[in-house]
Amino acid sequence: MKTEKISVQKICMIAFAICINFVGGQIALFLKLPIYLDSIGTVFVAAVLGPFYGMLPNLLSGLLMFLEDQKFCKMIALNLHVNVLQ
Repeated sequence: MKTEKISVQKICMIAFAICINFVGGQIALFLKLPIYLDSIGTVFVAAVLGPFYGMLPNLLSGLLMFLEDQKFCKMIALNLHVNVLQ
């Protein structure tokens, strides 16, 4: 079994995706939009780095948004399914 080190580029891309998810979620809440903008970073990272790395920004940004509003707990599972379907 080969283990792979996570490079600095991947960590920075995941952190950027978390910021995109958080800002997109806040914009959707503020404007009361019926679309989910909190998965843009997740889709981007999953397309570039693969599904495992795509789950990380979703999980971390979901936990960050959960601290602000508890209804995002259900959204974490939904976004993980979006990532798996890619």
